Amino acid sequence: MVRRARGALGALVAALLASLLLIPASPAHAKGQEENGAARAVVFVHGLDPWGNNEADCGQWDQAKKELRENWGYKGEMVTWGYYKGSRNCDDFYPGTVDTDLRTIGKELAAYIEKNWGSKGLAVDIVAHSMGGIVAREAIIRSNSEEVDMSVEDVVTMGTPNQGSRSAGLCFSKQCEQIRPTDGGADRNWYLWTLNLLSRKNLRLHETPGGTDWSTIGSGDDDVVSLDSATEGIYVQNKYRYYGNAGIEHSDYYTELDPPLPMQRSNDYGDSWDYWETISPLQTMGHALTVDGV
Repeated sequence: MVRRARGALGALVAALLASLLLIPASPAHAKGQEENGAARAVVFVHGLDPWGNNEADCGQWDQAKKELRENWGYKGEMVTWGYYKGSRNCDDFYPGTVDTDLRTIGKELAAYIEKNWGSKGLAVDIVAHSMGGIVAREAIIRSNSEEVDMSVEDVVTMGTPNQGSRSAGLCFSKQCEQIRPTDGGADRNWYLWTLNLLSRKNLRLHETPGGTDWSTIGSGDDDVVSLDSATEGIYVQNKYRYYGNAGIEHSDYYTELDPPLPMQRSNDYGDSWDYWETISPLQTMGHALTVDGV
């Protein structure tokens, strides 16, 4: 029985690897014309509803929008997008549930961006919290394989479970299953493992000429998504890692916090690190979009 199970897993992996050859290696960018960064629209995407109520409150992004307007000179649209039928305070949302596959949610986000900006030759930036970062990756990767006309210039993810979250083992929806850890051996989360494989350097989901600029933010005090899961697992140039004594928990990324907040930052894929102590997660978001971003 064990040998047959392993054989089935091996066949599944082989099929997944073979399927990668059918997915174009080009980044989701500019079929449209790039414009000044401060004038680009920013699309904010929330995370998982762990309680299974199919709800989200996009009001969580109010401080983030204020930060970009007042301190980073953003003049473009600030749009909150949700993916639950019980979404509140969102500019728009897809009426999904916690059992809606993240691939479907990603396609809906891609279609939304194409309709409102891509079809007009405009690029957008995406800021995502927690599982919203997985949705953003799905939107970009799947759009490449389906010729969706969308252009994403910069992505900033906060507390995103790139390598899964052990907390997801405490809930039992489809989306919880899709963000469980990728290191489970025979019980490995093959969905997320494959998505990470699609995001590797050889598929150019990183800073290339005309590509999408990615920044990941994580915290050692986040007891939902580990620091390594939030900042590693995909090949990105810009990584921001808050130390455990910074006191930043999973729902603190999009709130206003006072320094000192010890953090290390790399803009060369983790090869070297700078040490900062005076920048909050919202300030880090602004820095990632305007300074480290293109």
